Amino acid sequence: FFFSYRFVCGGRDGFARVWNYEVGHWSNFVLPMKHCDESQAGPKSQKLRVTMVAWDLHDENVITASNDLMLKVWHSRTGQLLHVLQGHEDEVYVLEAHPVDPRVFLSAGHDGLVALWNVQTG
Repeated sequence: FFFSYRFVCGGRDGFARVWNYEVGHWSNFVLPMKHCDESQAGPKSQKLRVTMVAWDLHDENVITASNDLMLKVWHSRTGQLLHVLQGHEDEVYVLEAHPVDPRVFLSAGHDGLVALWNVQTG
């Protein structure tokens, strides 16, 4: 019987990490959130911050939201970026997996937009 604990975290430092606890040891890997390109930064540009993190229904994917208004879908075991989702015009403050359908998750932002997304197709 193999047992492990996993969690995902993200923060103002602009990094998101997936943590795994197996055989008495914690390990983690960083999801490579890209930092703002300084050459394209405007006067109100800010350092990249991870604003929300979530799992899909079966914990196969991790979804991140950041202050660059992008949602990203990652494979939770490899850290591979699967999809970049755009559509919000202000920061996202809710990411929630569908309670039954593992393909669907919801995002809600300070722009008033509530969106349903497909984790498999973007």
